[in-house]
Amino acid sequence: MLVVAILSVLVAFSFLIYDDCSIYWMIYPCLCCLIAAIVLTVICGVKFKDYHKKYIQYRAFAEVLRTQFYICACGTKAFICDEFSWTQKNDMVWIEKALRTLYILYEFKGTFDKNKIKENWIIGQYSYHKSQLSEKKKKSSKPSHRILSKTCKKATSALFIVSIVIYLVILIFEILSLSSVLDFWQGTFFNIETISWRNIGAVAVGLSAMITLFFSSYFDKLSNERKCEDHTKMKNLYIYALRNWDNIVNDKRRFDRFILNIAREEIVENGIWYSYVNESGLQVNI
Repeated sequence: MLVVAILSVLVAFSFLIYDDCSIYWMIYPCLCCLIAAIVLTVICGVKFKDYHKKYIQYRAFAEVLRTQFYICACGTKAFICDEFSWTQKNDMVWIEKALRTLYILYEFKGTFDKNKIKENWIIGQYSYHKSQLSEKKKKSSKPSHRILSKTCKKATSALFIVSIVIYLVILIFEILSLSSVLDFWQGTFFNIETISWRNIGAVAVGLSAMITLFFSSYFDKLSNERKCEDHTKMKNLYIYALRNWDNIVNDKRRFDRFILNIAREEIVENGIWYSYVNESGLQVNI
């Protein structure tokens, strides 16, 4: 993703210089970078696209299957796919069909010790999200990652302000130039005949857009902060579940409602994860 992001920016930059500054030989590095980006995307796409797609689909299915298993193990009569959001009902059609088939063909029999279920499901999921959160925070706390993250945030904020300022300056210069008050705007840039100050303004706007393109093509797809938020929310959910489990485990009606609420939150979190990971595939952004 990093290499493709850099190539995408180079394509845009070289074409900008070729077009706005009339430096015609820049079309050659533009073409080379474009071919390299496309070839890399095609090669990696053919090899890894199906991997990425199947990974998120099978993991989503595994999460739904696990949740349904624990619902049945607790003796709660509910079908978890009924709790899908409308987006999940559209994106996970095959998962719902597969689980419904299993639910019909294989009747769940037997009872399970509620303490064992709590240990394997609630405590197990709590430990998983706690360890994942710790790992993500450890990664985020590395000096290189922390500096890079702060730099990206500051750069994005700065680019927003810079873009507005550049647009306003160009607008003022264009109005003054049309009124014949400002002659230099259409004049040559430091006596370079093929480049005018107007061209430099266009290049400046393009540069701010290209840097933003680089951030969105690479750093936004890592989703590290979003994953940390998800793990934090789920860890708190299982803390809540552990605190209340023993108090309501003997009340069948309350316990069934309690189990269904936990299962619903798991499915919602699974759908959120599916949506943003599904958007993080390899692609050329120009």
